[in-house]
Amino acid sequence: MCEPHFFSTGQVPNQQIVPSANWLTANEGKSTDIIGSDYVWPRKSAEEITSAMEAKGGKVVGTDFLPFGTQDFGPVFDRVRAANPDFVWVMVAGNDLITCLKQYKSFGFKQQLFSNGLDETFSFAHPELTSGTLSNQAYFMGLENEKNTAFKAAYGAMFGADKPINAIGEAAYDAVYLYKLAVEHAKSTESQAVIDAFRQVEFDAPQGKVNFAKNNVMRSNSLLARGNDKGQWDIVENFGQVDPEVVGCSL
Repeated sequence: MCEPHFFSTGQVPNQQIVPSANWLTANEGKSTDIIGSDYVWPRKSAEEITSAMEAKGGKVVGTDFLPFGTQDFGPVFDRVRAANPDFVWVMVAGNDLITCLKQYKSFGFKQQLFSNGLDETFSFAHPELTSGTLSNQAYFMGLENEKNTAFKAAYGAMFGADKPINAIGEAAYDAVYLYKLAVEHAKSTESQAVIDAFRQVEFDAPQGKVNFAKNNVMRSNSLLARGNDKGQWDIVENFGQVDPEVVGCSL
């Protein structure tokens, strides 16, 4: 992810995980248990979570990475119950997440459930599973500002007011808009001219102010939100822009 011709408008792990871990250790407790699907995103994120927790005097008491198609999370939840963490961190992907959250609720856990993978594309369809959970994204539809109000109105007029917008969709919008600004600034579509201009442009996006850091990753915002019973997300904490960290990247 460190390439001079590649620019990213999505969050990298430290932009989601570090602010969330700081808030969770201050408000929920010092221990967590990680449950994820068995692939690179949960596994590499778990490393970042462990570092962030330890930096705040906390710890990860257990990790489980399960194959896609897992139907029975019971053995995992039995282990989690025995470990008794202060909160549970879930990074299960796809349809398995439905199974995981249903079974989590059936176990009657009192611990707060957090995920950096939940958003409106899931919660609109399953509000009963996301109500009360916490998530971190760069964007939620519930964010209140003039840009987001206009963005949602324009999107709704084109695609339907009942259609969800998640952080991935908003990041794609930001990418196109930042490219537009870079071309205007450079007065050219020549690659190097646009690359140079990318590092000089910024704008107020629906998520808040955005611009690129020196490693070509967008200085995304970081939002902690709680799901409600309507499938929407209520903002709990807006951490603002977070500098992206890509280890070993020097451009």
